[in-house]
Amino acid sequence: MKAAIGSLSSAIACGVLFYLSLPPVGWSALAWFALAPAMWAVRGRGFLWGFVTGLLATVTASVLAAFGFMSLPALNDRDPGWIYLGFVLIGLVVGVVFGLFAERRATTASSALAIACWAVLFEGVTVVLVPAHFALSQSKSAAMLALASVTGIWGVSWVLWASNLILASTFGQSNPKTTKVVTVAVALLAATGWIHRQPMSGPDRVAVIQTDKVDPQTLQQLTATASTQGAVLVVWPELSGSAEALVEMARRSSLPAIVTTYHDKNTPKPHNHLVMVDSTGVLGEYDKRRPFAGEKATVEAGSKPASAVANGVVYGLNVCFDVTYPSVIAQTAALPNVTAIVLPTLCPDTPHGVCQALHAAYVPFRCAEQGVAMLRADLTGYSLIADQHGVVLAECRLEPDKVLVAGLARQRVGTLYSRLGDFFLVLCALAAGTDLWLSVQRKRDERRPPVGAES
Repeated sequence: MKAAIGSLSSAIACGVLFYLSLPPVGWSALAWFALAPAMWAVRGRGFLWGFVTGLLATVTASVLAAFGFMSLPALNDRDPGWIYLGFVLIGLVVGVVFGLFAERRATTASSALAIACWAVLFEGVTVVLVPAHFALSQSKSAAMLALASVTGIWGVSWVLWASNLILASTFGQSNPKTTKVVTVAVALLAATGWIHRQPMSGPDRVAVIQTDKVDPQTLQQLTATASTQGAVLVVWPELSGSAEALVEMARRSSLPAIVTTYHDKNTPKPHNHLVMVDSTGVLGEYDKRRPFAGEKATVEAGSKPASAVANGVVYGLNVCFDVTYPSVIAQTAALPNVTAIVLPTLCPDTPHGVCQALHAAYVPFRCAEQGVAMLRADLTGYSLIADQHGVVLAECRLEPDKVLVAGLARQRVGTLYSRLGDFFLVLCALAAGTDLWLSVQRKRDERRPPVGAES
């Protein structure tokens, strides 16, 4: 009973820390040790005990998120179902990691690093559903974005998991020096969140519009506002206008180039079709490649990347859920001369902007990975413009009818990740495979009778 109470209380405490470390609250320093106390509490108690404790921690986080603890008040009364679903998927990853840790009675630093590799692999598996990356807590960290430019988002998640696992494995150790060294190392990692990078701005003024209104009058007024601030390109949220209204508005020579999406007339199912237009006509088109959830049943997915040129700048074209797939963004960024990517978005309108904030946290990572800027325009929350290093140039939270304008540099930043791709994920797979083989060998040795024993 005492052990159960200890696991329960530590799971709730870690759930609070885990929630606070993630957007929209975003106290990123907490992520480096948020899960360690509950991990320590389940050490050596078996996989099932660890799994349930890890899942309970994320359930606690989901309840706090749904009720908006330490977050913004809700703009409207929306169903928190997507919040619970998202955190349950994260909870499956957390639960398995806890279970692997709890299965080992004596966890060394090397085994903790191996479990961190397993954690990254499990995060990779969730990409096909709703991606669950511990790294999203570090979307504003210049140091971690620099790491992502080398390893991708996978390396940032691995360092976070390793920090928590090693810290948990050293709790209660007889060697106090080891505990002190690990504690100092975790503190230094947490301090990286205070490292800042100078924004990479330039002369190309661009804008994103955040509004849930789709009437042409409101969209035209907000676009005109962006134009008065010097914007030559304006990104509307996903599905903000019809083809006819968009083309008609673009013909007005006083307005800048416009980007949004609509459902085209493709049969048997329409595409979620992105178009970039200005007064001269259509500049570029693209079909969304990764429909989200129920959208898959009603929309035909696109099959290839695309780009368009506006005012001499080459923009990659993507839509909403595309950004959660590193390969999709990589293919867009690889098109000739792309220096920025437009991203009209329609996130689930969740209470307190939880899903909107978590989805927006992918943008800095994709910018840092590929060395391109990105313009995210959402209906209700966390629209932003980020530069080629992932530094946010302009951002809003749950603000209706908001116009963001920033100047982009007409430059691509070379990154190791853009050249080597998901090599770090492959390394994690190799390390996890080696760990599995060694575990099997150890169990075989434990079952083998000692040499000279009687049969």
